[in-house]
Amino acid sequence: VGEALQHVRGQDAAHRAGGSKVLQQGFLSAHHVYRFGALLLVVGSLLGLHLAVVAASPALLVLGACGVLAGWQYSAPPLLLGRSPGGDGLLLLIFGPGLCLGASLATGATPSLEPLLIGLIGSLVTALPRQLRNLRRLPDDALLGQQTLTARLGFRRALRVLPWLAMGWCLAPVLASLSGLLPASSTFALLAAPALVWALGPARGAFAPHDPALRRAERRVHWVSVAYGLGLLLAVT
Repeated sequence: VGEALQHVRGQDAAHRAGGSKVLQQGFLSAHHVYRFGALLLVVGSLLGLHLAVVAASPALLVLGACGVLAGWQYSAPPLLLGRSPGGDGLLLLIFGPGLCLGASLATGATPSLEPLLIGLIGSLVTALPRQLRNLRRLPDDALLGQQTLTARLGFRRALRVLPWLAMGWCLAPVLASLSGLLPASSTFALLAAPALVWALGPARGAFAPHDPALRRAERRVHWVSVAYGLGLLLAVT
């Protein structure tokens, strides 16, 4: 849905970082993508409603409704949250603490703080590649009037955020393990440090958003994140 709305508003130029590019290349029309996205939204909502009924969890129902509304308003008017500094934070909350809390509630558990804290690990894993992509999008965002957090920070300051996000990848599971939220095997996350140093190596010398080094760093971080996620899954099961 979001990709179709951005295409209609002219916010998805072919050279813009991210996106599937199926609309720009004419493989599909915005109308078809929008309808398919709306169908997925309805199907997902019905499945969530079923889970909330089976788990007898009003909290899951409220959480799901908030997620649907936030996802819709990320790209749709009137709020267009994706164009604001809080848009990225909203996505990180949905794909981190929101997902973990929802999974916990779906199993019949009562609302608690633990899933929210564990979900922050997912937020950090999502934030690093997203920050790299947002850095590459800065010129386009400026032309489109996008006031993302990365745009507010500017290229140099936003670039300095990358090592801190990488540090969070390594330390968050360790802190969760020390506090008893995750098993001791989760400390394996410290092994991700050398891989992240390698992955972010090209970005250290980047001089502008169009620097190819950022694209190389983004590809490397993608593969490190896949290995990191699989390793963390094996560590906690």
